[in-house]
Amino acid sequence: MFDRQTRSLSYFGTYIVVAQQEVDDLGRRGTVKVFNALTQYADDYEIDEFYEHANMLARFFRMLCHPKAIVQSTPADERLNRERRRRGRETIAPQRTVRISNEAFQYRTSNAAGGHASPKEHYRRAHKRRYADGRETTVRECVVNRGHGGAQPLPQHFSVG
Repeated sequence: MFDRQTRSLSYFGTYIVVAQQEVDDLGRRGTVKVFNALTQYADDYEIDEFYEHANMLARFFRMLCHPKAIVQSTPADERLNRERRRRGRETIAPQRTVRISNEAFQYRTSNAAGGHASPKEHYRRAHKRRYADGRETTVRECVVNRGHGGAQPLPQHFSVG
């Protein structure tokens, strides 16, 4: 359900709040916050799975906030809908196509050839690494390539409620 007043999307106790014009700490337009309102969620479901889904949705909505994202609307065929209403059938809704440019997928890098961040000093978030054979290991949060790349990386703040 989308609430136009609070500009939030909710589904099964998960709330997604998108602020399209808000700018984050890195100067990128569009912030997305994902909240879970179910107090017993961790007892019934896998909490890591929630984080993975929340990250996927947040990335998708951030891409939609990109200035180069184009939303094209195609109205429904009114003559066809008039006939469907006459027969008591459900009408066809207008279609919206979202086109996202390649710029929304690229990272801003100064001199890295392929956009890879490893040569520069940066933060690595804690996560679980899953191997092809099914094994799992926990990777701790750390700073990668300390002392390379000039400026210190910006501190990262993540909040998933």
